[in-house]
Amino acid sequence: MDKNENRTVKDSLFVDYFSKDAVVGKKNFIELYNCISGNSLSPEDTVLEDVKIEQVIYKSFCNDISMLVNGKLVVLLEHQSSVNENMPLRFLIYCSRIYERIVDSRLKFSTERKMIPSPEFYVIYNGSRNYPPQKILRLSDSFIDKKAGSEVPLELNVKVFNIKHPECTLDFSSCKPLDNYVKFISLVEEEKSSGASDFMTRAVLKAQKQNLLPDYLRRKASEVISMVFNEYDYETDIQVKTEEAERRGHAAGLSEGRAAGLSEGRTEGARNARIEMAEILLKEGVSVQTIMKSTGLSEEEILKVK
Repeated sequence: MDKNENRTVKDSLFVDYFSKDAVVGKKNFIELYNCISGNSLSPEDTVLEDVKIEQVIYKSFCNDISMLVNGKLVVLLEHQSSVNENMPLRFLIYCSRIYERIVDSRLKFSTERKMIPSPEFYVIYNGSRNYPPQKILRLSDSFIDKKAGSEVPLELNVKVFNIKHPECTLDFSSCKPLDNYVKFISLVEEEKSSGASDFMTRAVLKAQKQNLLPDYLRRKASEVISMVFNEYDYETDIQVKTEEAERRGHAAGLSEGRAAGLSEGRTEGARNARIEMAEILLKEGVSVQTIMKSTGLSEEEILKVK
């Protein structure tokens, strides 16, 4: 498929269960939001509007939720299985586009103050990396020229919750949908590690026996299997592309080595592989810091690629 063709971007299980599902999406989102924010909204008194902007970041599936709450609050929430230290910058770009969409552009030139919905930014981390139970990611930490002690002219804070950490600060008992979701994903990972080809079906059957995601799985078991498979396929796709980039770079290095010396060619080929790998990971929204660790390239080299 040509990269310029329109892609069908599939929602993840997280997005469907906590926002899109017509039966439980609204209730689950409000319960999750109350859990991570400390608020006490009720479904009866809360009006939600999905303000998600499609394909802001190159992806084959979406893990993010963007919701306007009672016309007063924009909540941007993302679920991740890998840590991305660039989330403040990503949310800044995303939020700016949402404001462009929900605010009348003519009012920007009005001399009277225009009140806009307040933004809140959250990440639910569900990966295997050793990560703190809770962390604040700040946009200002990425500023190149930041003077100590001076006022930061632009700031954006993202609260990250590691729901796999035993000391996670979220109270799962107050949010049954989140508790069920975490337990279901654990079942999926447990069955996947067994190597069985039908691990998703087995996980769904176990979840139904344990009364996890009740009603939701009864209605959408086959869709859940498809959504989770898409997510694993996406992660596998990144890994495969990375390995292919390494092989192509190695082959290029060998070819150049025959003409200019085998050792030198291998060095250049390895560098080509790292650069190509960086291009792939940048397109997938992976942080510069993570790419530095994965490729061995410097920050300056990666920014040039970007």
